[in-house]
Amino acid sequence: MINKPWITTYLGRQFFFTDPTIHDIFIEDIAHGLSNVCRYAGQCSVFYSVAEHSVRMSELAPTPRLKLLTLLHDGSEAYIGDVSSMLKKELHLYQEIETIITTVIQQRYGLIDLTEFEVAAVKELDAQIRTPEVLSLFPRHDGWTFSWSKVECEYPPIKPWPPKLAEKRFLSIFRRLYDHKR
Repeated sequence: MINKPWITTYLGRQFFFTDPTIHDIFIEDIAHGLSNVCRYAGQCSVFYSVAEHSVRMSELAPTPRLKLLTLLHDGSEAYIGDVSSMLKKELHLYQEIETIITTVIQQRYGLIDLTEFEVAAVKELDAQIRTPEVLSLFPRHDGWTFSWSKVECEYPPIKPWPPKLAEKRFLSIFRRLYDHKR
C-alpha cells in the first residue's frame, strides 16, 4: 500500500502530488482539470476557469515558446486546485508541491532552462490580464485597495466561456503550439 497522497485524474490515472514524473502528466488531464477550476476562489460574478485565463494570457504572449509557457503556467492547478495568491503566500507546503508539479509539467513539454526574461514575462502577462479580468468579473470593486499594481492592457470585456469550451480551446492552442515547437 502506498502512503503518498494522490488523486485520480480525468483519464483515470493515479497522480501523486509529491512525487510526479513526466509519465504522469497528460495534457488532457490538465485541460480538463483547469477548465473546471474557477479563478479567484470562485468569488467572481460568474464562473471563469483557469483554462480560459491561461488561453487569454497566451494570446498576449509574443512568441510561440512564451505562448506555450503561459498556457501551462498554472498547469499544477489541474491537480491541486487554485488558491488565492494572497493565501498562497502563507501556505508553504502548497507552494513546494506547486513548484514540484510545475517543474515536471515544464520538463514534460520541453520548457526547461527558462530564462529570467521568460519568468518575468509570464508574471507581467499575468498582471496584464488580471486588470481586464477584475473589471469584467467583479462588478463591485469600487474602493478596493489593490495589493497588485493595475497594469493597463487593451483587452475587450471578458465574457467567460463554459468549461467544455475552455477545455476545447485550451487543447486546440496547446496542440498548435506544441506541434510547432517539435
